[in-house]
Amino acid sequence: MGTTILKTILIYFFTLVFSLSFSIILILLPTCIHHGAIYIPGAYDTLYLSRYSPYDTIIVEVDCMEGMSPDPRSLATLQQQIEQYSNKKVVIYTNEEIEISEVPDTIIGDELFQTIDEIQEAHRDYHTGWLFGNITVYIMYLDFEWYSETDFLTTQQEIDDSLTYSIGLTCAADSIIIFKEATMTNNMETSVLLHEMGHIWGLDHSDETSNVMNSLFIFPGNSTIIEYPNPYDFPMNFSNEDEEHLLMSHESYRIIPIIFSNSQIHQ
Repeated sequence: MGTTILKTILIYFFTLVFSLSFSIILILLPTCIHHGAIYIPGAYDTLYLSRYSPYDTIIVEVDCMEGMSPDPRSLATLQQQIEQYSNKKVVIYTNEEIEISEVPDTIIGDELFQTIDEIQEAHRDYHTGWLFGNITVYIMYLDFEWYSETDFLTTQQEIDDSLTYSIGLTCAADSIIIFKEATMTNNMETSVLLHEMGHIWGLDHSDETSNVMNSLFIFPGNSTIIEYPNPYDFPMNFSNEDEEHLLMSHESYRIIPIIFSNSQIHQ
């Protein structure tokens, strides 16, 4: 009799331990998703793209500085591309609420992360669900100059406040910055949006000028566009290789973010 009671107690004990352990894992998983890989562009690739992702809706929150609203045609193209490669519902919300005083004129190196965190904290309206529901992409239309530590040290005597270092940045697994004043045409804005979204999906730069992931979008602070003499002639399509990568991501069972990588900023 005593042995039976002891076995029953042990069964209940181990069942309780297993249940608590499983609950803790469920709690830590979204914490990992939201914090462990947040500064790694591409870390959430399959969370956005995979058909097995627990998220069925992608919310694109666009927060802008005053007077820097995106071109609706660019957002429409971006929405179409996200829907095409993710096969998920995509909803875009736009707010023009960021005040000029909230954004520094110049940001150096990793100071970018803290600055963007502060801006997002003040203006974020939508959040990614813990385990399912909505996953969010944050796009900010801002105006400042960002320099890597090395670039700043070598060019600080030549900084021209009228020029922007880059047209776009992917500074986190879910965050994109577009420099509206540097986008001369709708074609350029659309191309840059798709380029940065490619980084969110884990795509790297390409040397092919016909590929939207080409690396010729960089605008040094002391130069002008030389690679695209026609401002209307910007690529809009991913290469066959990149499309294959996106297709594989859509079929991937991996729905855990990539956390074993260094923080980085993609342009």
